[in-house]
Amino acid sequence: MKRILLILLILVIVVAVPLTAGGEKEAETTEKVIRIADLVPNLITPGVWDGQAHSVNSSIYEYLIEMNPATGEIEPVLAKEWSTTDGKKWVFILQEGVTFHDGSSFDSADVKFSIERTQDSSLGHLKKQEFEVVQSVEAVDSHTVVVTLKEKRPTFIYQLMDYNMAMLSSEYDYAKLGESNPMGTGPFKVNKYIPKESIVLEKNPSYWNPALPKVDKLFIYLVADKEASVSMLGDGRVDVVPFITPIIQQRLKNQEGINVISPYQEHRYVSMNVDEKPWNDNRVRLALKYAMDPYVIAKSIAQMELDKGVEYNETPLLNIHAQYKDIPLRTRNIEGQIITR
Repeated sequence: MKRILLILLILVIVVAVPLTAGGEKEAETTEKVIRIADLVPNLITPGVWDGQAHSVNSSIYEYLIEMNPATGEIEPVLAKEWSTTDGKKWVFILQEGVTFHDGSSFDSADVKFSIERTQDSSLGHLKKQEFEVVQSVEAVDSHTVVVTLKEKRPTFIYQLMDYNMAMLSSEYDYAKLGESNPMGTGPFKVNKYIPKESIVLEKNPSYWNPALPKVDKLFIYLVADKEASVSMLGDGRVDVVPFITPIIQQRLKNQEGINVISPYQEHRYVSMNVDEKPWNDNRVRLALKYAMDPYVIAKSIAQMELDKGVEYNETPLLNIHAQYKDIPLRTRNIEGQIITR
């Protein structure tokens, strides 16, 4: 996806001696290559993907839309336009001239398949519950899709950005080939894959955006330990280590030759179902909020001080979202009177 590529391309290097999975030198080449040390995933097929090895899936697959990390605004990817008048009926107009890595065309049938696939009971799709709100998906024509929901949901558009909602081919057998030969519409396609060890992705010559990609190959080494990946970075064996922890970020930020582009960000929250007891009582919800100490939570979860790399808020949205609202900090107050607000 574009946002991932933008992060990686800052560190583009013309590598004369790329490494194999074991670290041996290969024959010299003038190819533009990025070497990445990423985490070992359990599963990589969208729908059951565990979220590890983002550099792999974000290069192979694409989504209807994405969020610009700088502005928090939603931007087009495979859907060039979208609209809703009531939050219940959503219309998507798709990009034209997009093909999958196997040469087949991307169209509205693939969007219909990808959304309806969430309800396949044999798959165990991780987004099944969220997409139960979908009443129907209609392929009006080859590049127009209408999604009708069972109820109004103005935030439905955000569900389509979940990392397990990549657009898949309706003609490809992902149950059989998804783990051994992943295939999407992305800027890179699989050249060589050794599960749990390494993957080589090569430039997709038929990519729909002629400005991308800007490199020829991605050499991705799947490493179980984050500290081992950071050691590979320090030794010059890789160029990128994605999603480092805040502690590692602090350690590396002043190290010569290493540039921390974007610190690791993880979202954790407590969810209360206000339709069920006891959470339907606002006094109970307030009691829980006042019982929690945000300073202790920040220190115990991230090993960092509040406001020094850790944000705490009562909104479920990350602060990179345009719709984020900064709510005044509610500090712990067990003894004092609870004020309803």
